Amino acid sequence: MWPIWLLDIDGVINGNPYRRGHNLWGGEADSWIETNAMGGNRWWPLTTAIPVVNFIRRVHDEKWAEIVWLTTWQTDANNVSAALGLPHFRVLTNPMRDGTRYHESADWWKLAEAIGQAQLGRPVVWTDDDLSRTVKNLFYDQCPAPSLLISPHGDEGLAPKHLVRIAAFLNMPYDPE
Repeated sequence: MWPIWLLDIDGVINGNPYRRGHNLWGGEADSWIETNAMGGNRWWPLTTAIPVVNFIRRVHDEKWAEIVWLTTWQTDANNVSAALGLPHFRVLTNPMRDGTRYHESADWWKLAEAIGQAQLGRPVVWTDDDLSRTVKNLFYDQCPAPSLLISPHGDEGLAPKHLVRIAAFLNMPYDPE
């Protein structure tokens, strides 16, 4: 079956390693896209590593996985796509998100959505900076499909090591830049 990649925004593709005093992607100014996107009724800053955007685009364009937004941005997620020059992806929305927003909770809306996708039998990549050990255990206990859950440091976002793991899981040739 065709894998699905459940992709969060803040802390995953919107990360800023300079806040932690080092740069995972090199110090060149052209390593980053700095822009903003409309979310709700205001503009939010985005700082995204160009290799991450290129990797996401390649996964999509070469059909290594279906990329689906699973983020509190909800339907505004495709504003981020537009700001970063990415295609629009399907968005998993959940009207209960405000009542179950805490990631330590067994009834967290994102966990329910991820489990629902995995129970369809598709291999799952889930990248979210809020994947606690509790959430990971609950997910793996309920999901028979092959899965890869990655929780990058929220200040950094996806790092080269994460892209290597995702590529390996998808059986995708990848040579980190």
